[in-house]
Amino acid sequence: MVGLVFHLLSGQPLVIIGTTGPLLLFDEALNQFCISNNFSFLTVRVYVGCWLAVIALVVSAFEGSVYVRLFTRFTQEIFSALITLIYIVETVMKLVSVYKRHPLLAEYSYKNITEPQPLPMPYLEEGNGTTTAGLLAESLTTVVNATLGMPIDSDNLLIPEDVNGPRNRPNTALFCTILTLGTFSLAYYLKLFRNSHFLGRNARRALGDFGVPISIALFVLIDFMIPEVFTEKLSVPEGLSPSDETRRGWIIPLGGVPGWLPFVAGIPALLVYILIFMETHISELIVDKPERGLKKGSGLHMDIVLLCFLNTVCGFFGMPWHCAA
Repeated sequence: MVGLVFHLLSGQPLVIIGTTGPLLLFDEALNQFCISNNFSFLTVRVYVGCWLAVIALVVSAFEGSVYVRLFTRFTQEIFSALITLIYIVETVMKLVSVYKRHPLLAEYSYKNITEPQPLPMPYLEEGNGTTTAGLLAESLTTVVNATLGMPIDSDNLLIPEDVNGPRNRPNTALFCTILTLGTFSLAYYLKLFRNSHFLGRNARRALGDFGVPISIALFVLIDFMIPEVFTEKLSVPEGLSPSDETRRGWIIPLGGVPGWLPFVAGIPALLVYILIFMETHISELIVDKPERGLKKGSGLHMDIVLLCFLNTVCGFFGMPWHCAA
């Protein structure tokens, strides 16, 4: 909906609007700050969204968007390198957390819950009431299970509980490492495949352009086809609804925060505005290159104000920030 409104009213409708990595990382940092200080994260975002509209109006009133002429491709490359580095660090830290919750152990002990089957053989009553045949059948069942490798439910692992996560599961850390490195390697080599001499030109371009989604889809399918190994999954609700219907409706409530917080929220709002300003205007500069021969000019002031007003609306509904992607 943000994209529809923007492209109907903006000065440069050729840029693609979406949620980008820098804005996602900002939300993550703001969420951690709110958790550590016991603030309502979504309520803080509402005030940040309101400040976005104010800052955008003030900057545009003084024609601040003209400073985009100072942006060069070098600035864009530094910005892209920073975001790439952050994503690499986030991926490594995620993998390290998996190894912490599911460490590699020298041995995994299993609890055998298979019912022992009595053997058809004569038996002798022992003094304590246990039969010789029963003891023999139980021991043989245990040996057969261990020898043949019968499937054992991973929930029956006798592994100490991890207080910060689920029960330790075997092969989880190794499988997650394979998925991570496999996804990256396939996407990387599909990108290189674009400049190879195999197949036709259009096929190479398609594989190179869509290498990342192809790699992700393939390794998600591999994970789906091996359900025996536990991996963490994203919990997605069915349909559209507020995240916690017992606490709020669709509109974010504004109470429950200190009285000074709405004024201090201008500081993180300024950081969000800088991200939106840089990403949107750098994207528009790329689109508006002279060699593209566009007839319509770029409405830098109008676009940034329109985006910030749309983000204010997103804040009231708890939705992600948007900018030129």
